[in-house]
Amino acid sequence: MAAPSLHVSGAKMSKSDRRLLRKHNKFKINFARRKDVHISDIPTQHLLVNNGGLGNNVQREQLLSVFEPFGRVTSLVMEQDQPYAFVSYSSIPEALAACTAIHGCLVKALQTVPSAQDVQLFLTYVDRVPDVAMPSSGLPEGLVMIRDFVSEDEEQVFLQCVDWDSSDSQLSEGAHLTLKHRRVKHYGYEFMYGINNVDPDRPLEQGIPHECDQFLDRLMALGCLNQRPDQLTVNQYKPGQGIPVHVDTHSAFEDGIVVLSLGSQAIMDFKGPKGEHFPVMLPRRSLAVMLGPSRYQFTHGIMPRKSDVMPVQSASGDSLTLSRRDTRTSFTFRILRRGPCHCCYREQCDSQTPHGSQVCTRRLQGHFSDTRHSPWPRVVEFLKQLPLGALVADVGCGNGKYLSINPGIHMVRVLELSWLKS
Repeated sequence: MAAPSLHVSGAKMSKSDRRLLRKHNKFKINFARRKDVHISDIPTQHLLVNNGGLGNNVQREQLLSVFEPFGRVTSLVMEQDQPYAFVSYSSIPEALAACTAIHGCLVKALQTVPSAQDVQLFLTYVDRVPDVAMPSSGLPEGLVMIRDFVSEDEEQVFLQCVDWDSSDSQLSEGAHLTLKHRRVKHYGYEFMYGINNVDPDRPLEQGIPHECDQFLDRLMALGCLNQRPDQLTVNQYKPGQGIPVHVDTHSAFEDGIVVLSLGSQAIMDFKGPKGEHFPVMLPRRSLAVMLGPSRYQFTHGIMPRKSDVMPVQSASGDSLTLSRRDTRTSFTFRILRRGPCHCCYREQCDSQTPHGSQVCTRRLQGHFSDTRHSPWPRVVEFLKQLPLGALVADVGCGNGKYLSINPGIHMVRVLELSWLKS
């Protein structure tokens, strides 16, 4: 028996049916380019489920609820970012029954999955189910990860100690503009995101909250840090928000960047200078301490997504599914450096080489240019007060957001990226 089709012999197809048939046939043609799995013209126990993949915001549990009523599902493989999945049954008759009943059916989106839409499943027989390609489970060198470092009760104490409604008059004017898409609080010293640095001569009146004392005592007992942190930044991220990739400035902070994740999980991507990539899951209530290469050499950031692809254990082995992000609040503790950095990562170090900061900047400048759109008020004020005909060289002008502030002056842009974007 051939694989099922939307076309029914002797019946006139509607316009929508013809459109769906064309779409399904186009998918099969594209899928045929894949070398490890082949479409079968006769029924097998293996099914290819078009529109039922992680790339369509379909969850593993959602597919199981659809396919399990027709027999024993021995394997369900969902590959990262792909719009399809693979289902295997213990017998061909079970697969045939499922294929006949489900092919062309509409599956309602789960309310718990942001941005998910109803999907129409199209099934095709294949000769085999591929092996699961699991994300790397390794960690970048120097990264310490501890799950459940704080209890649920301690988590609530941390979350309630942050007064989001209060404002700090000591903060720089740009602090409220740079992060206008997420909430941030600073303690001890202001972490200036525009320059990824702090001013050690401008301590804030409000130090690290006393609610963090016991946590810091336990942190110091681990032996990871040589000094007690004196700077804290609290960020709150809604689903869909992330962190641009960056390396914390060497000259600003000592070794040991501490991240406590509360409220929700997220995947933090670490990338090394040789192309290494480690997607690291930061579970809710977990502790991450960046030491050595993970602090000084690897960039880190969080992609702005509303859900994360996560590995799961199942009866048929390891697999992947989607995990919805909730509001995540991160407590990032740092230790201010009181002198130049003498680390062994000279290429990334702004203290040891004049090109150290440029190396990081060149790796990040494309992303930085795309995410920094609002001119800083004090720069705007400076440009507007310049006399008619003044000449300004904007060195490192990024996306050129200051070039048109004052039409009465001459501005020279000194960055290839700006020239390409102009």
